[in-house]
Amino acid sequence: MAIVSSQDFRNLYEKFYDKIRRYLWPIETLKVLANIEECIYSAFINYDDLDRYLTKIKSDIRDTMKEDEYLAKAYNDLVDLFNEAKGDNASKYLDLARVEEVNPESNKQLKYSESEEDNKDEDNKETVRRGK
Repeated sequence: MAIVSSQDFRNLYEKFYDKIRRYLWPIETLKVLANIEECIYSAFINYDDLDRYLTKIKSDIRDTMKEDEYLAKAYNDLVDLFNEAKGDNASKYLDLARVEEVNPESNKQLKYSESEEDNKDEDNKETVRRGK
């Protein structure tokens, strides 16, 4: 069973976008590219829409992919992940950001950088010298 997260799609899309942005495209191709990005960056990917947009953009960039192997590889990697994810046995999920919980019962410690630590120590020594 394949496990595919939305972050996997985002990583491959960013590589594809890096290659495709090196060219000037007609506005209709850019609209398709925007639709692909919208699908991939949504919380739950609509695989039917993404399939349609990937097929459409392939017809728009086919000639350029023949000459640019890196663009072709980036597109094919994205399509391969799509094919892996659309399978019935694939587990699809949104990779949620991790939140660190705060325990209200424990004391909090401020973390200082090394230079701030030195300054804090110097301030404490000065306070002790003044007798406070």
